[in-house]
Parts: sequence; C-alpha cells; structure tokens
Amino acid sequence: MKKDIAWIDYARLLGILLVVFGHVLQSQTLFIENKSLHLIWDFVYSFHMPLFFIISGYLYENSLGEIKKLVYSLLIPYLLYQLLFFPASAMMHRHLLTDGEQWGKLLIGMFLGDGYDSKYSFYDCIPCWFLVCIFQLRILFKYIYITHKTSYILATGSFMLLGILRLLHIDLLFCLDSTIMAIPYFIGGYYMKTVNLEDLKNSVLWCIFFLMFITTIVILNLNGANQMNGPSGGHYLTLVYLGGFAGSAIVFSFSLLLAKLLPVYLLLKIISRNTLFIIFSHWVFVSSFSFVGLFDILGSFTENIGLVLVETIGISLMVLYFSYLIIKLFSNRFPLLFGKSKQLLWK
Repeated sequence: MKKDIAWIDYARLLGILLVVFGHVLQSQTLFIENKSLHLIWDFVYSFHMPLFFIISGYLYENSLGEIKKLVYSLLIPYLLYQLLFFPASAMMHRHLLTDGEQWGKLLIGMFLGDGYDSKYSFYDCIPCWFLVCIFQLRILFKYIYITHKTSYILATGSFMLLGILRLLHIDLLFCLDSTIMAIPYFIGGYYMKTVNLEDLKNSVLWCIFFLMFITTIVILNLNGANQMNGPSGGHYLTLVYLGGFAGSAIVFSFSLLLAKLLPVYLLLKIISRNTLFIIFSHWVFVSSFSFVGLFDILGSFTENIGLVLVETIGISLMVLYFSYLIIKLFSNRFPLLFGKSKQLLWK
C-alpha cells in the first residue's frame, strides 16, 4: 500500500506511545504496590501489541522480492538491535553470568528472541520479540495466500493449537507461540481493507470508541490480564482475542477522528513510520533510566497516582522525541539500523 494513510499513521503513533507508556509505567516505583496503576497497565497490555499485528495485516501486500525486503526491514535490524543491546543485557544479568555456560545462555537468547528467560537462555532485548513474530508472519503469508478458506483454516488452527499449549503450559521457543497467537489479528487486519473506514461519520466513530472502551474494560474485569504473551495471559482465550480486537478498535476509531481534524506533521510521520526502531530505542532509554535510578528518585518524591501518570506520559513523550532525533540524525548514515538499505523510512 504505497499511498499515505493518515489514520494508519496516527494508529501507529498511538500504538508506539502505548508501548512506551506501558514500559515506563511498570518501571515506576509506585507501580509495584498500587492496584490502580496495575489496572491501567493491564488495560494497555490487553491490546497494544494486537494493534500492531492488525495494522501489519492491513498494510500487508504479497509481492516479488519479499524475502529480500524482509531481510533488510526485519532480520538485519533485529540482529543489530540484539548485538547493540548485548552489553546492557550482560550488565543486567551480571549476577547470573558466573561461568561460560551462563554466558552461552545469554548468547542463545540473542538468537531465540523470546522476551523471557528459559532453561536454555536469558533474554536480551525484550521488546525485539515483536520483530521475530512479524518476520515469521510475513514468511507464512508469503507462501500461503490469504483467502476465505486459508483464513478460516489458519485462524481456527492457531486458536486450537494455542488452546492446547495453554492447557499443557507449554512455551514454544523462537516466539512461535506469540506468532501463532498473532495469526487471527493479522488476518483480521487484512480483511479490514474491505471496509472503507474513512467514510464512517464522526458520530459513528465516537460510538465505536466509547462502546469498545467499555467492552475492553468489561473483558479485562472478567478475564484478567489479557496480555499478548503466547499461551499465557487471560483466563479464557476467546475473551483474550475479543479484548485485543476491542482495544484496537478504540485506537482505530480515535485515529480516524484525528485524521479528519489534523494533518500528520513530519515529526509525527517519522515516529509513526519508524516504530520497529523505536521498539528497540525506547527500551534502551527505559533500561538506562532504570539503571541510573531515575525512577527510584522520582518515586521518592511522588506517591500520588495522578502525578505518576503525568510523569509516565511526560517521560514517554520525551523518549519518543529522543528517538525521533536519533532517526533524523542517523537514518542516512546507518540505514540498515532503520530497516532500509538506502531510502529514509518516512518516504
């Protein structure tokens, strides 16, 4: 899809803001013991990653040269991000790295891409699991064309397989469980193209926004934390998916409203179209802030939930702006870091 789609830019922008917000919030000192902050975090986590899988499906177009494009846009950046973050991972795991076997686990974690420790590995750059999933999805749909028949088979099959994994408490390596879970979201996004969303009236969009907001809260209350976390997260898998789609609809409806009111300025467009890099860069910033004790310092001054949320939003916006400056400064010099061989990502 070559043309600019303003509401998609806004959806990606809001999505990456929610990702950064969630990671900053969970780093706050007060988050550990405050139930209200946990509830907000659970709300965001119930749909912020499904949102990106739906957007990926919406923008997906099978084309010649896809494999080469995937290598430049996903595989090489993933490896670079893991290598760049490796020293920080070693620092964070320093209490575990007692011998060569433990160092081997950290090295294995770089290639597995799972956002958690396993008996075989230690995690490296946690958020990079998303790049692994997108790569696997794009490979899958490179060789399986999306039709009504294949969509039904894949969506049903992934749902059943994920249910078995949850029942047996099995976590697959290489983010395969998360990729399996993402298949219905990706297919759902692909079929969103059949609906002309931009023609929806503002009144309809506001109704969708509030209805889906209430639906997401109800599902969260019934089902617990519906995290995009492979076989875990949420009591009932059906409600996990409903929560993911409902929460994403909140962002889509609001993005469509924004697109009717405001143009997508260059700064916003650059952030929106470099979300894969920001998935890495924001984690560098948040980890650095935690390492130097910034959140502990803020926590010693702030015990009010409202102020914590204001701080979290402020830090999140600051992280996005710092990431924007890095993109502007280095995208021409190191294009591979941003998923391109030559062109700037926002063009």
